[in-house]
Amino acid sequence: MSVREPVLHPVAITDLRPTQITVGMREVEAKRRAWRAKLEKVGKNKAGEFLGNHAIPVILGPKGRSYVIDHHHLCRALHEEGQDSVLVNVVADLSSLELDAFWFNLDCRGWTHPFDENGHRRPYTDVPKSMAELRDD
Repeated sequence: MSVREPVLHPVAITDLRPTQITVGMREVEAKRRAWRAKLEKVGKNKAGEFLGNHAIPVILGPKGRSYVIDHHHLCRALHEEGQDSVLVNVVADLSSLELDAFWFNLDCRGWTHPFDENGHRRPYTDVPKSMAELRDD
């Protein structure tokens, strides 16, 4: 049996869509500090190797948009640090689904977490459209 290597694609962080409403901003700040330290220690070129080893898993959704299913904290931190893009690994292509069916499918697979900062389940329409809009939990 052969091992299938992921196919990585660069995507602008501003084009990534979250699949959750909140992130812990303390964790985001810790990842920002770690990124700055990495840049200072090894430089931007070597820091790019780190990004190459931390591809962001995404689902292709309606209109071909990339929906992040993990590493929301890292994406938000990199965005706040001025990083333009990240490498993504497409886990599944659900771009043929209508929006409601898409979110239902994500929910059934445990690929979304539509809960607000108080732990209350919210409608999928409350999930932000960008990493910059994620709220602190």
